[in-house]
Amino acid sequence: KGEVHVALFYVKDMSHPYHRAKVELNAQQYNISGGVLECENPAMACVICEGGPKSIKKYQRLMTVRMKWQGLDEDESDDDEDDDDGKKKKQASSS
Repeated sequence: KGEVHVALFYVKDMSHPYHRAKVELNAQQYNISGGVLECENPAMACVICEGGPKSIKKYQRLMTVRMKWQGLDEDESDDDEDDDDGKKKKQASSS
């Protein structure tokens, strides 16, 4: 029926290459167009995207739930992660 939905996301820090690549790649996969407006002072970014209702719904889930916005710089190559109880847990890895 030709509906176009628009979504706007506020991101505190999008300077890490992982975030930039993930946002761009998923937008291409979902056929979403738009752009990113970045400000230096205060450090923030605004992601504006438009696409079909299903695509925007999936992209919204990516941006709000699935994306890991914090903790990329510390111990990127470490496979162990501390649980809230202080116990170690292994991350699943595909072989």
